[in-house]
Amino acid sequence: MDSDYEHFGKGGDRVPMFTGIELHDVLVEGGGTVTLQGFDETHRLGMTFDNVHFAGTTLVAEYADLKFGAASQGTPNACRDKFVPMPSW
Repeated sequence: MDSDYEHFGKGGDRVPMFTGIELHDVLVEGGGTVTLQGFDETHRLGMTFDNVHFAGTTLVAEYADLKFGAASQGTPNACRDKFVPMPSW
């Protein structure tokens, strides 16, 4: 979740607002980095992580209002084999 379009410039009047995003019963594994970045101090990313586990993964967050908890009693679901393969060009 990266709403900071800085590499294209911060000009313009269409600023992204990513809020109210919730993840429940998710297992993130396999290494790498998860980026959670809002646009700026005024346009923050808003996410809730309920029973989300990060195994061997680095979290990087900036301008983000994040809530972590374990309200759910479900089993975290790994995303392995859940996505359609992208075509190779």
